[in-house]
Amino acid sequence: MNTMPNITLGSPLLSAHDLSIGYLTRQCQKIVASGLNLTLAAGELVALLGPNGAGKSTLMRTLAGMQPALLGEILLNGRGLHTISAMERAQQLSIVLTEPIEAGLMTGSALVSLGRYPYTDWTGHLSAHDQAVITQAIVAVGAQSLADRLVSELSDGERQKILIARALAQATPLILLDEPTAFLDLPRRVEIARLLHQIAHDHGRAIVFSTHDLDLALRTADRVWLMSADGRIYQGAPEDLVLTGAFATVFGGEGIEFDPYSGSFRLNHPSGRRARLHSEMDETGLLMIWTRRALERAGIEVSEVIKDDSTAALTITIHAASWQIGDHHYTTLHDLIASLR
Repeated sequence: MNTMPNITLGSPLLSAHDLSIGYLTRQCQKIVASGLNLTLAAGELVALLGPNGAGKSTLMRTLAGMQPALLGEILLNGRGLHTISAMERAQQLSIVLTEPIEAGLMTGSALVSLGRYPYTDWTGHLSAHDQAVITQAIVAVGAQSLADRLVSELSDGERQKILIARALAQATPLILLDEPTAFLDLPRRVEIARLLHQIAHDHGRAIVFSTHDLDLALRTADRVWLMSADGRIYQGAPEDLVLTGAFATVFGGEGIEFDPYSGSFRLNHPSGRRARLHSEMDETGLLMIWTRRALERAGIEVSEVIKDDSTAALTITIHAASWQIGDHHYTTLHDLIASLR
């Protein structure tokens, strides 16, 4: 889809300097986050993460020019965002929000065609070129079968595909998406994330998407903007933020902790009990991994030094088809954990 201005991959497209975001009320100025310095390059997929209330949606709307920055500067292609007219801005950035779309009897193709209106005259007439761009956008997201269906009849995942196609048809170098995988099941979330990764890398778009799905962000994003509840932001490759402890700092709380080895969260409610695992097979195999997880969920700590932990109150031996404690054998982890309660 060679329909947008020529952008050099890796070149700065969006930047924010000493940015403060929030709201102005009659009584006061409510700052959600301040001192933000951000950059976004063409061909880059960035995941915006953070706890509820950290300001992810506020940042999205501010970067899109939908609400003013309280302090600081936002540059789009080197120009101040507030100096760019609404029509020109619509040719530079597109945004997909979580609010429901009132599409009436509009078809998927008709909704995608709305992305071309920044380029049409006052009559809204679509040229042959516009029609070609619309078709290319629908094909790019794999939504050919949705083009003639009513938007009101589409599933959440199908509707997201159409909205992303509309943003593609808008032919902007920058795309912002607020929670594009919200309310989707796991296969659809993975599908949308892969689609965004492909669009960024294959079509040279700069894409920012906010999400609560940490695993999806770790696996697909080139970089992460991680917002904390105290208004700070951490930036870097997902792996860098794991290794520096940023995820543990931002998301850690009572009863939950971030596990840098698995890249996921786990409940932290130790009972003071310890277990030593012994496997007749591979010590790092699948049974060992999931046995450890089941025990930790039950509040039983498993020593990292599995064979030499003399402080463990019990020893669990893992066989090919069972788990053994003393003379008792259990054929499922459910039965094993039940016996330890």
